[in-house]
Amino acid sequence: MLGAITPFTAENGYMLAGSYENGTTVETYGGGICQVSTTLYGAVREAELSVVTRSSHSMIVTYVKPSMDAAISESGGKDFQIKNNKSYPIYIEGYCDGSNAYFNIYGKEEDDPSHSVDYETEITGVNVQNTTWVADPNVPLGKMTTTVSGHTGYTARLWKIVYENGEEVSRDVYNNSKYNPSNRTVTVGIASLDANLSYAMLQAVATQDAATIANAIATYAPGVANTTPFVITPKYQVTNAAPATEVAPAEGTAPPAEAAPAPAEGTETPAVPAN
Repeated sequence: MLGAITPFTAENGYMLAGSYENGTTVETYGGGICQVSTTLYGAVREAELSVVTRSSHSMIVTYVKPSMDAAISESGGKDFQIKNNKSYPIYIEGYCDGSNAYFNIYGKEEDDPSHSVDYETEITGVNVQNTTWVADPNVPLGKMTTTVSGHTGYTARLWKIVYENGEEVSRDVYNNSKYNPSNRTVTVGIASLDANLSYAMLQAVATQDAATIANAIATYAPGVANTTPFVITPKYQVTNAAPATEVAPAEGTAPPAEAAPAPAEGTETPAVPAN
Protein backbone atom coordinates (compact mmCIF):
# COMPACT_ATOMS: atom_id res chain seq x y z
CA MET A 1 0.00 0.00 0.00
CA LEU A 2 2.82 2.39 0.87
CA GLY A 3 4.21 2.37 -2.65
CA ALA A 4 0.83 3.28 -4.12
CA ILE A 5 0.11 6.31 -1.92
CA THR A 6 3.51 7.94 -1.42
CA PRO A 7 5.15 10.40 -1.47
CA PHE A 8 3.31 12.30 1.25
CA THR A 9 3.75 15.76 -0.24
CA ALA A 10 1.60 18.74 -1.06
CA GLU A 11 2.39 18.17 -4.74
CA ASN A 12 0.90 14.68 -4.43
CA GLY A 13 -2.35 16.08 -3.06
CA TYR A 14 -1.79 15.71 0.68
CA MET A 15 -2.55 18.29 3.38
CA LEU A 16 -1.02 18.85 6.78
CA ALA A 17 -2.53 16.87 9.66
CA GLY A 18 -1.50 15.36 12.97
CA SER A 19 0.94 12.45 13.11
CA TYR A 20 3.18 10.76 15.64
CA GLU A 21 6.90 11.44 15.64
CA ASN A 22 9.36 10.54 18.41
CA GLY A 23 6.65 10.31 21.03
CA THR A 24 5.01 13.62 20.17
CA THR A 25 2.30 14.93 17.87
CA VAL A 26 3.43 16.93 14.85
CA GLU A 27 1.82 18.29 11.69
CA THR A 28 2.96 16.43 8.57
CA TYR A 29 1.73 15.94 5.03
CA GLY A 30 -0.28 12.73 4.90
CA GLY A 31 -1.26 12.85 8.56
CA GLY A 32 -4.38 10.72 9.00
CA ILE A 33 -3.62 8.27 6.18
CA CYS A 34 -3.56 5.44 8.73
CA GLN A 35 -7.31 5.78 9.13
CA VAL A 36 -7.59 4.67 5.51
CA SER A 37 -5.32 1.65 5.98
CA THR A 38 -7.05 0.82 9.28
CA THR A 39 -10.46 0.85 7.60
CA LEU A 40 -9.16 -1.45 4.87
CA TYR A 41 -7.69 -3.71 7.56
CA GLY A 42 -11.15 -4.06 9.09
CA ALA A 43 -12.63 -5.15 5.76
CA VAL A 44 -9.73 -7.54 5.15
CA ARG A 45 -10.28 -9.22 8.53
CA GLU A 46 -13.97 -9.75 7.85
CA ALA A 47 -13.24 -11.14 4.39
CA GLU A 48 -10.48 -13.32 5.90
CA LEU A 49 -7.91 -12.32 3.33
CA SER A 50 -4.26 -13.05 4.05
CA VAL A 51 -2.36 -10.22 5.77
CA VAL A 52 1.27 -10.10 4.62
CA THR A 53 2.44 -6.97 6.48
CA ARG A 54 0.73 -5.01 9.24
CA SER A 55 2.12 -2.72 11.96
CA SER A 56 0.52 -1.12 14.97
CA HIS A 57 0.94 2.58 15.68
CA SER A 58 3.83 3.75 17.83
CA MET A 59 1.26 5.10 20.32
CA ILE A 60 -2.38 4.26 20.94
CA VAL A 61 -5.16 5.66 18.74
CA THR A 62 -8.79 6.01 19.75
CA TYR A 63 -10.81 5.44 16.57
CA VAL A 64 -10.47 1.63 16.82
CA LYS A 65 -9.74 -0.78 19.65
CA PRO A 66 -6.12 -1.80 20.28
CA SER A 67 -4.71 -4.30 17.76
CA MET A 68 -7.39 -3.35 15.22
CA ASP A 69 -5.26 -0.60 13.62
CA ALA A 70 -2.89 -0.74 10.67
CA ALA A 71 -0.23 1.97 10.60
CA ILE A 72 1.37 3.53 7.54
CA SER A 73 4.65 5.42 7.87
CA GLU A 74 6.86 6.46 4.99
CA SER A 75 9.80 7.40 7.21
CA GLY A 76 9.27 4.51 9.62
CA GLY A 77 8.86 1.92 6.90
CA LYS A 78 5.46 0.75 8.17
CA ASP A 79 3.33 -0.72 5.42
CA PHE A 80 0.07 -2.63 5.05
CA GLN A 81 0.10 -5.47 2.53
CA ILE A 82 -2.45 -8.19 1.83
CA LYS A 83 -2.69 -11.23 -0.42
CA ASN A 84 -5.68 -12.80 -2.11
CA ASN A 85 -5.77 -16.28 -0.61
CA LYS A 86 -9.09 -17.11 -2.24
CA SER A 87 -9.75 -19.45 -5.14
CA TYR A 88 -11.23 -16.62 -7.22
CA PRO A 89 -10.35 -13.00 -7.99
CA ILE A 90 -11.53 -10.27 -5.63
CA TYR A 91 -12.46 -6.65 -6.19
CA ILE A 92 -11.74 -3.98 -3.57
CA GLU A 93 -13.83 -0.81 -3.66
CA GLY A 94 -12.82 2.20 -1.60
CA TYR A 95 -14.57 5.55 -1.39
CA CYS A 96 -15.18 8.55 0.85
CA ASP A 97 -18.44 10.10 1.96
CA GLY A 98 -17.76 13.40 3.67
CA SER A 99 -15.31 12.68 6.48
CA ASN A 100 -15.84 8.90 6.42
CA ALA A 101 -13.87 6.29 4.48
CA TYR A 102 -15.34 2.96 3.35
CA PHE A 103 -14.10 -0.27 1.81
CA ASN A 104 -16.09 -3.08 0.21
CA ILE A 105 -14.47 -6.37 -0.81
CA TYR A 106 -16.31 -8.37 -3.48
CA GLY A 107 -15.70 -11.96 -4.50
CA LYS A 108 -17.27 -15.39 -4.92
CA GLU A 109 -18.79 -16.88 -1.78
CA GLU A 110 -16.71 -19.90 -0.76
CA ASP A 111 -17.96 -20.63 2.76
CA ASP A 112 -21.03 -22.29 4.13
CA PRO A 113 -23.65 -19.75 5.29
CA SER A 114 -23.21 -21.10 8.82
CA HIS A 115 -19.58 -19.86 8.91
CA SER A 116 -18.78 -16.56 10.63
CA VAL A 117 -15.88 -14.84 12.36
CA ASP A 118 -15.41 -12.33 15.13
CA TYR A 119 -12.37 -10.51 16.55
CA GLU A 120 -11.71 -9.73 20.19
CA THR A 121 -9.11 -7.39 21.68
CA GLU A 122 -7.20 -8.52 24.75
CA ILE A 123 -5.17 -5.96 26.73
CA THR A 124 -2.08 -7.75 28.04
CA GLY A 125 -0.28 -4.81 29.64
CA VAL A 126 -0.82 -1.19 30.70
CA ASN A 127 1.98 1.36 31.11
CA VAL A 128 0.57 4.64 32.42
CA GLN A 129 2.51 7.68 31.27
CA ASN A 130 4.55 9.73 33.71
CA THR A 131 3.64 13.34 34.48
CA THR A 132 6.09 16.22 34.59
CA TRP A 133 4.84 19.01 36.86
CA VAL A 134 6.00 22.53 36.00
CA ALA A 135 5.57 25.60 38.24
CA ASP A 136 4.18 28.59 36.35
CA PRO A 137 4.69 32.00 38.02
CA ASN A 138 2.28 33.66 35.58
CA VAL A 139 -0.75 31.53 36.48
CA PRO A 140 -2.94 31.94 39.59
CA LEU A 141 -2.04 29.77 42.57
CA GLY A 142 -3.04 26.12 42.17
CA LYS A 143 -4.46 26.41 38.65
CA MET A 144 -3.41 23.35 36.62
CA THR A 145 -3.14 23.22 32.82
CA THR A 146 -2.22 20.24 30.64
CA THR A 147 0.27 21.43 28.02
CA VAL A 148 1.19 17.97 26.69
CA SER A 149 -1.52 15.31 27.01
CA GLY A 150 0.68 12.22 26.69
CA HIS A 151 -0.41 8.67 25.97
CA THR A 152 -0.79 5.55 28.07
CA GLY A 153 1.21 2.62 26.73
CA TYR A 154 -0.37 -0.76 26.05
CA THR A 155 0.43 -4.23 24.84
CA ALA A 156 -2.44 -6.05 23.22
CA ARG A 157 -3.36 -8.99 21.06
CA LEU A 158 -6.25 -9.63 18.73
CA TRP A 159 -8.06 -12.96 18.79
CA LYS A 160 -9.79 -14.44 15.76
CA ILE A 161 -12.84 -16.48 16.72
CA VAL A 162 -14.46 -18.79 14.17
CA TYR A 163 -18.06 -19.95 14.48
CA GLU A 164 -19.91 -22.72 12.66
CA ASN A 165 -23.67 -22.89 13.11
CA GLY A 166 -23.33 -20.35 15.91
CA GLU A 167 -20.87 -22.52 17.86
CA GLU A 168 -17.26 -21.45 18.50
CA VAL A 169 -14.91 -23.90 16.80
CA SER A 170 -11.57 -22.08 17.11
CA ARG A 171 -9.91 -19.14 18.83
CA ASP A 172 -6.43 -18.12 17.70
CA VAL A 173 -4.13 -15.13 18.08
CA TYR A 174 -4.47 -12.95 15.00
CA ASN A 175 -1.86 -10.30 15.85
CA ASN A 176 0.16 -8.76 18.69
CA SER A 177 0.64 -5.03 19.19
CA LYS A 178 2.72 -2.70 21.33
CA TYR A 179 1.90 0.97 21.89
CA ASN A 180 4.50 3.13 23.64
CA PRO A 181 3.68 5.57 26.43
CA SER A 182 4.49 9.26 26.11
CA ASN A 183 4.73 11.56 29.10
CA ARG A 184 2.31 14.37 29.81
CA THR A 185 3.21 17.83 31.09
CA VAL A 186 1.06 19.78 33.55
CA THR A 187 1.75 23.33 34.69
CA VAL A 188 0.73 24.44 38.19
CA GLY A 189 0.21 28.10 38.93
CA ILE A 190 2.20 29.58 41.80
CA ALA A 191 1.26 33.26 41.37
CA SER A 192 -0.01 34.80 44.61
CA LEU A 193 0.11 38.13 46.47
CA ASP A 194 1.38 36.10 49.42
CA ALA A 195 4.99 35.14 48.73
CA ASN A 196 4.79 32.43 51.37
CA LEU A 197 1.98 30.69 49.51
CA SER A 198 3.86 30.94 46.22
CA TYR A 199 6.92 29.40 47.82
CA ALA A 200 4.92 26.60 49.44
CA MET A 201 3.31 25.72 46.11
CA LEU A 202 6.70 25.86 44.36
CA GLN A 203 8.10 23.43 46.89
CA ALA A 204 5.18 21.06 46.37
CA VAL A 205 5.63 21.10 42.60
CA ALA A 206 9.35 20.42 43.05
CA THR A 207 8.54 17.06 44.66
CA GLN A 208 6.97 15.85 41.37
CA ASP A 209 4.54 13.85 43.53
CA ALA A 210 0.87 14.02 42.57
CA ALA A 211 -0.40 13.47 46.11
CA THR A 212 1.83 16.20 47.52
CA ILE A 213 0.77 18.66 44.83
CA ALA A 214 -2.92 17.81 45.28
CA ASN A 215 -2.63 18.36 49.03
CA ALA A 216 -0.87 21.69 48.52
CA ILE A 217 -3.57 22.94 46.15
CA ALA A 218 -6.30 21.84 48.56
CA THR A 219 -4.50 23.60 51.42
CA TYR A 220 -3.24 26.81 49.82
CA ALA A 221 -5.75 27.33 46.96
CA PRO A 222 -8.94 25.53 48.04
CA GLY A 223 -11.21 27.56 45.80
CA VAL A 224 -9.38 26.98 42.51
CA ALA A 225 -11.28 25.10 39.79
CA ASN A 226 -9.32 22.36 38.01
CA THR A 227 -10.35 19.79 35.43
CA THR A 228 -6.88 18.33 34.88
CA PRO A 229 -6.62 15.02 36.79
CA PHE A 230 -3.78 14.49 39.24
CA VAL A 231 -3.57 10.81 38.27
CA ILE A 232 -4.29 9.32 34.83
CA THR A 233 -6.91 6.59 34.65
CA PRO A 234 -6.16 4.35 31.62
CA LYS A 235 -8.94 3.91 29.09
CA TYR A 236 -8.27 0.17 28.94
CA GLN A 237 -7.46 -2.32 31.69
CA VAL A 238 -5.68 -5.66 31.46
CA THR A 239 -8.13 -8.30 30.26
CA ASN A 240 -8.04 -12.07 30.15
CA ALA A 241 -8.92 -14.15 27.12
CA ALA A 242 -8.91 -17.89 26.64
CA PRO A 243 -5.42 -19.32 26.00
CA ALA A 244 -4.46 -19.73 22.37
CA THR A 245 -4.22 -23.17 20.86
CA GLU A 246 -1.92 -21.70 18.24
CA VAL A 247 -0.02 -18.42 18.39
CA ALA A 248 0.49 -17.97 14.65
CA PRO A 249 -2.14 -15.83 12.86
CA ALA A 250 -4.95 -17.95 11.53
CA GLU A 251 -6.09 -17.68 7.95
CA GLY A 252 -9.35 -18.74 6.37
CA THR A 253 -12.16 -17.59 4.12
CA ALA A 254 -15.33 -15.65 4.69
CA PRO A 255 -17.98 -13.65 2.85
CA PRO A 256 -16.86 -10.17 1.79
CA ALA A 257 -17.78 -7.40 4.19
CA GLU A 258 -17.83 -3.65 4.50
CA ALA A 259 -15.56 -2.12 7.10
CA ALA A 260 -16.87 0.38 9.59
CA PRO A 261 -16.02 3.95 8.59
CA ALA A 262 -13.09 5.65 10.26
CA PRO A 263 -13.84 9.04 11.79
CA ALA A 264 -12.14 12.21 10.70
CA GLU A 265 -8.65 12.97 11.90
CA GLY A 266 -8.44 14.44 15.39
CA THR A 267 -5.84 16.70 16.90
CA GLU A 268 -5.31 14.77 20.12
CA THR A 269 -4.98 11.25 18.76
CA PRO A 270 -3.52 11.43 15.24
CA ALA A 271 -3.31 8.37 13.09
CA VAL A 272 0.06 8.31 11.40
CA PRO A 273 3.21 7.43 13.28
CA ALA A 274 6.62 8.51 12.10
CA ASN A 275 8.96 6.31 14.10
